[in-house]
Amino acid sequence: MKRLYSVLPLIITFLVSCQKENGCESVTYVEINTRSIDSHVNSLSIISKEEALHIVEPISKKYPDRWIDVSDTLIPAGTMIAYNSVGHELDVEDCDYFLSPNYDSWLLVIENDVSVTGTQHHIHIFVNVESGEYSAVNINGRALVKWDLSRNVCVSSNHFRDNGESMRMRVPERGNGPSKWAVIISGGCDSQNNYSRYYKDCVNIYSKLTDVLGYPKDNIFCLISDGTDPTPDQRINSNTYISSNPDLDDDGELDVLYAASLANITTVFNDLSLLVRPGDEVLVFMTDHGNPSGAFCLWGSETLSPTRLDAELDKLGSSVMIDVVMGQCYSGAFINPLSAPNRTIATACSATQPSWALGYEYNYFLHYWTERILSSSIGDDGYVSPHELFVGACVDIMHLVSQEPQYSSTPDTFGKTHSIAGESIPYISGSEYLSTNINSTLSIVNCPNTSVTWSKGHNVTLVSHTDSSAVVKGSINLPGRYCEESTSVSATFTVDGKTHTIVHRIDSVWKPGMCYDGNNIWGSNGCYQVRRIGGEYGYFWTVDNSAWEIVGYNDNTVNLLENYAAKPVNLYVSFYDPLGEMIIVKDCVH
Repeated sequence: MKRLYSVLPLIITFLVSCQKENGCESVTYVEINTRSIDSHVNSLSIISKEEALHIVEPISKKYPDRWIDVSDTLIPAGTMIAYNSVGHELDVEDCDYFLSPNYDSWLLVIENDVSVTGTQHHIHIFVNVESGEYSAVNINGRALVKWDLSRNVCVSSNHFRDNGESMRMRVPERGNGPSKWAVIISGGCDSQNNYSRYYKDCVNIYSKLTDVLGYPKDNIFCLISDGTDPTPDQRINSNTYISSNPDLDDDGELDVLYAASLANITTVFNDLSLLVRPGDEVLVFMTDHGNPSGAFCLWGSETLSPTRLDAELDKLGSSVMIDVVMGQCYSGAFINPLSAPNRTIATACSATQPSWALGYEYNYFLHYWTERILSSSIGDDGYVSPHELFVGACVDIMHLVSQEPQYSSTPDTFGKTHSIAGESIPYISGSEYLSTNINSTLSIVNCPNTSVTWSKGHNVTLVSHTDSSAVVKGSINLPGRYCEESTSVSATFTVDGKTHTIVHRIDSVWKPGMCYDGNNIWGSNGCYQVRRIGGEYGYFWTVDNSAWEIVGYNDNTVNLLENYAAKPVNLYVSFYDPLGEMIIVKDCVH
């Protein structure tokens, strides 16, 4: 059974210790003795004010449209608290007192109903900041403590789910490591347009997250069509409709707790903002219709705009790793608005394109993106990076449909250096170009202290190495060649019994100095071109015969004034490679 809270709240009314005093000028607010409370505040185990508000929902939901206040500071265990019937500081002649429980707590008060005349009690609730246990007491008056007015909320019937059941609030197990969270959203618009493929996409990603990547089920927020409403909402063929099963994995427990509405999206991200910590991973998976304006369709007539989603993501802070993947038409419109530090965004298509699907079965992009989770998790490195999933999905669909998936990562390396399982991915840092003339150092980043075996591809020399770095250089032995494309350097290591191999791609190996290849310069009748050379800063042309004259050149073309009596002539083109070294290529014009 899924937990509503980490500790089942125990509602008890404790005995009130009241004592008559001669005036209360000396005690207007509880003066909190900071003693050891600061250590609690700095602890990861402390329950926040916002969590306390959610924890007391079993009580507060019974009093709709009443205001709830939260104490500004913690109430130490066994504190004598002054109260009076008005709740003002010094406006009355006397006051009474009651004793707080034997644990440090947040004090919450549910105001009386101002529409009712006569004497009424204020409900005071103490929430244990370590366990979540709470106690409630009715007081004929209001505690004279300092209240945090920024946390002042009104409980309305709209705060709760349509069926009247309290929304599930996750109080996580408070370990020291990062946690994995996911939000799955599928709007569907209405039963006519809510094709079964959307639900299947959600079931597929849910199973991959829980069964392959180890996401706790309580850490996955599912907002799918009409939520738990038993009314048929899903179209499975041209004229058949069923109610979407909120139990995504058939284990007998509800996984879908929310309808896909703007209000519920706000609620979920508000809850998440209380739960996530720096370094946590949050995956946002979205499947549905999109309209040409870029908005994502929710259930009913509502839509989710890129700016609205960005505002929800901003609640989580920039220190949380956020990966967004979208399958709807025109989803590329979300790329720019969502781009921010420590985020990746992957969309099925551009802002001007539709997204294609296999009938009622699945969205092409989302399906292959999700399936790549399994192959990546058992691949050479064992890590599932957002960049790898995006590239893999693009490869898988490129011959199936005509659409252009979009991707953004801030910074550029972010999508390659963490996994959607919340892990830091080891990678090799260093130049993507090698020279036969100078050494280059490659370093392993995010790798635990362990033994590393280095290996190299063709045209690479391993000069020296340690468990954390390797010194390499190019090794082109063919005298006429100046560069060789595409090679690699790899590092293999074992962590927790699992072997990982990480690969550093070498874009090209360069051989500076004089080279000769009779196939690089071609042409006739005074016009010659250089081919297959990637000059970075343009080309510089010279000849070794004064009877020949260069009359003009641009980019990769040169014009010569020919002297037919002076053949052959050597023609030279020089350029700088990506490492800043000069390469000169010689060819002979006959």
